[in-house]
Amino acid sequence: MNDSVEKSNAVDEKTTWQAKKSAMTRTRILDATIECFVEHGYNNLTTTSVADVAGISRGAMRHHFLSKKDLIQAAVKHLHKKVLEDFTLVISLVSKNLVGKDLIRERLYAYWQHANSDLFLVYQEICMVARTTPELKEILEQSVKDFERFATNSIANLFQEWGGYSDSLFLAIDTTKFLIEGMALGQIVSNKDERIKRQLDYLVDRIDQIFNEGMAQPAADC
Repeated sequence: MNDSVEKSNAVDEKTTWQAKKSAMTRTRILDATIECFVEHGYNNLTTTSVADVAGISRGAMRHHFLSKKDLIQAAVKHLHKKVLEDFTLVISLVSKNLVGKDLIRERLYAYWQHANSDLFLVYQEICMVARTTPELKEILEQSVKDFERFATNSIANLFQEWGGYSDSLFLAIDTTKFLIEGMALGQIVSNKDERIKRQLDYLVDRIDQIFNEGMAQPAADC
């Protein structure tokens, strides 16, 4: 009886380790895919280059991803996850002692830092390529839906002073998103630093206005 239990436990431990090892290899492949996105761009990405960066054989690659489409689909979801993690981190590092416009300003500059990270810029490149690549566009559209559902909860938790899932919060998020992400893509201009600072200062005033107007209204239902 004891021998049977010991053998069963040994099998369970082996199965658990194999599952963990498989998950670790899969994550390494996805991280390598994103690294290849950053270094070479989407159009120059190959499964061979990903396997080389991940340090695995092409056979091991095919064990996890049968086709390049499968790899790209998983990598886009993985990239969304890492982008959200980076956004959450930079916002959470802003001092909790700040209030009012000082708090808004520091968060906006943190967002600007996030929008200039390699992760975010490669995501924007993928979005641009998707405009003329139907297969990638389909992958991206589905991933965005999943990402936005998850991001909504994270945003509400990060900005609790806005009263939860309020219309004003998501108006402020969209206003910030489109302005800052647009600026991140259009930085080849004269007097760049001065113009960016002017836009960020303008955005501080607009977000403060949205916040003050929103506080006078009841929060929207989820």
